[in-house]
Amino acid sequence: MKKLNAAAILICICAAYSVFEAIWGLASTESFIQMWAEMMGTTVKESAVLTMAVQFFAIYHLVALVALAIIAVIPLRRAEKWAWVTILVLGGIGLGSGIALWAPYAPIMYVFFAMWIAALALSAKPSLAKKE
Repeated sequence: MKKLNAAAILICICAAYSVFEAIWGLASTESFIQMWAEMMGTTVKESAVLTMAVQFFAIYHLVALVALAIIAVIPLRRAEKWAWVTILVLGGIGLGSGIALWAPYAPIMYVFFAMWIAALALSAKPSLAKKE
């Protein structure tokens, strides 16, 4: 049970950062776009489509990571197999795209990746064990 609690805490730490990032993206869309352009070595002209894309990204982060945190806190701590698989798939998609986009500019993504791996490793045996 301690392993499942530790895994839930690790997932919640990752989710907390993403919630912060989502709020930042919604509250300061223009500066978020400008920072992204500077990191990519380009300039950004005012664009409604780009603004909507950043806002969509922020809302997606908010919804997806809050959902992942809820899954980690309730069903994962009950050692439910579907919760572990959901965290594997959704976390892998989210972190994979995050590392592809942001790791050169935000090396903290590797820390979150390590935390996700640790959470999966800690919760794998209890969650995937055959229950009769």
